[in-house]
Amino acid sequence: MNHLNVSRIALIGWLALGLSAAGLVSGLCGNEKPKIGIDTSDTISLPKPLRVNDLNGRQHVLLDTPECRGVVLIFLSTECPMCNEAIPRLNKLSTQYQKLGIELFGVISDRTVTRQQALEHHTKFRIKFPMILDAGKSLRELTGASHTPEAFVFDRDGKQIYRGLIDDSSERLGKKNSAKKNYLADAMHAAAGNHRLPVSRTQAVGCLLEEPGSGATEGDVTFNRDIAPIIFSNCTACHRDGEVAPFALTNYEQVSKRAKQIADVVSSRLMPPWKPSPDYGHFSGERRLSETQISLLKHWSETDAPEGEPADLPPLPKFPTGWQLGKPDMIVKMPRKFALYAEGVDLYKHFVIPTGMTQDRLIRAIEVHPGNPKIVHHAHMFLDNTGEARVLDEGDPSEGYTRFGGHGLSSAAYLGGWNPGATPHFFPKGTGRLMPKGGDAVFQIHYHPSGKPEYDQTEIGIYFAPPDAQQLIADLVIGNVDLLIPAGADNVAFTGEYTIPSNLLLMEIRPHMHLLGKSYQVRGLLPSGKEVPLIKIEEWDFNWQDSYVFNPVIRLPVGSKIQIQVVYDNSSKNPANPSSPPKTVYFGEESTDEMSNCAIRVTADTYAEFQQVVSDNANYWSAQMKKYLDRNMTPDKKVRERPATKSGRTKN
Repeated sequence: MNHLNVSRIALIGWLALGLSAAGLVSGLCGNEKPKIGIDTSDTISLPKPLRVNDLNGRQHVLLDTPECRGVVLIFLSTECPMCNEAIPRLNKLSTQYQKLGIELFGVISDRTVTRQQALEHHTKFRIKFPMILDAGKSLRELTGASHTPEAFVFDRDGKQIYRGLIDDSSERLGKKNSAKKNYLADAMHAAAGNHRLPVSRTQAVGCLLEEPGSGATEGDVTFNRDIAPIIFSNCTACHRDGEVAPFALTNYEQVSKRAKQIADVVSSRLMPPWKPSPDYGHFSGERRLSETQISLLKHWSETDAPEGEPADLPPLPKFPTGWQLGKPDMIVKMPRKFALYAEGVDLYKHFVIPTGMTQDRLIRAIEVHPGNPKIVHHAHMFLDNTGEARVLDEGDPSEGYTRFGGHGLSSAAYLGGWNPGATPHFFPKGTGRLMPKGGDAVFQIHYHPSGKPEYDQTEIGIYFAPPDAQQLIADLVIGNVDLLIPAGADNVAFTGEYTIPSNLLLMEIRPHMHLLGKSYQVRGLLPSGKEVPLIKIEEWDFNWQDSYVFNPVIRLPVGSKIQIQVVYDNSSKNPANPSSPPKTVYFGEESTDEMSNCAIRVTADTYAEFQQVVSDNANYWSAQMKKYLDRNMTPDKKVRERPATKSGRTKN
């Protein structure tokens, strides 16, 4: 028996005596694949009866009646987004299985969280099950809990029958998918019916349970001297009150209590969120840490995270408030607040808003202001002059219209967008994007449920170009619609190519795939045969798509080729795969389809060159769609059954 289990048994014996401090418990009944069977070296048995006090001071006696068939202990955090998103599911499980004799308790094991803060969180998120404040870490040390959320299920005899994930919707940090396996529900069902449970252990994924740093003033790497400059420059823009990140990183306590988690996510390049590979294309606003910075963060986390001398602490950055580009010339705003549900899959909504433009204008920038950064994952603005967006809006009974893979419009101009950490910018001097009169703005917003009901009313500021701006901007589209991705295949590659008919300046690039995407690479190939790296994303993530601004702009001469290579994983090993078992996948806009489009924002030195490339690219894309139709993969998918919407309709 190892030392850790001896310590746990000793602690269990102490807990069984019913000794408790005020407000504490006197007792309580990276990514691996689920383990089958019970690993007895890592499980515990709880003595019964056990007594626990919840946040309201009520004492619960557990495993003490014939009706009690089991207990669930789930470690949660007031700040971890994965925990808060799970609360509605846990509420349902608690209500459902309480009738069957299973009691569910949440545990907050963080000594920096006060009882009042825990109570406020309990109220704010409408938690329906008892919560325990484990400030002394008794329950954490008893169970060996390492993450939040992490669930432990015990049967009527106090034996641990399950430990790990709530379900498989987040088996990898930063990757959220629809749940296919409900581990916790299965374990509660097994305890209630005394059934055999095949999966007894999964590796918890979420926020690490850590302690604040030592507060020491000395150390070869300290927060004030070495770490704060890294955090303040690369993290705090999003990790501060009122911004999109789930918790703040503005002082020593906030950072030191997450030192190991921060070291892990920066080492894996999960954070800061920046997908393009280094040294293959250069962009404005790159959010990437150097190897030296990552080494400092790792070393600091491994040496008790000393604070350092107060005099070494730099001041917090001063972040701009309001409109960063100045007062807009025009503001387009959602007409009313949109209500987002508390739990469920991410939602892709399109809101159609008349611009009221009475004359054609060139714009030089847009700036997006999310109404609620906590739930707006990213937002884009398109301009529709065909009336198609209004038709889609009128055909959807909900607010706006819902569409997964794209806006669903045959022709729409992309004006710009927002994602966490992005900085708005003006187009180069003398250039502008045409905004015709009488059109509709289409806000495409990716919403991410927070765990409680939320509301959003996003607005977008538009900045007109001065009268002397004459150089037009447009978006070229390169891709391959001739997609056929066999079921089960884990590495299927396709290519696409477009030859430019005139000299071009490349300003911005926006690759796009769906949930099977594995990697995306775009390059320019000069007539001489020389390669021009444009962008490479080696680990595609649908939830972190972005538009990347070249710095500096890239000139390609007439006759150059723009080539794409996309790779897909349509196997059951891909946790994002929307089909289980996998199905053969074709081109299309639905969540079960795939795309390979790459939009590149361009301009030209002369209007004749600009007009030539816009016309030629339109013909190129028409040929792509003809190829799609010739294979009988028509837009209404006559070859295969269309998935129905909630209203029973199918969308074209």
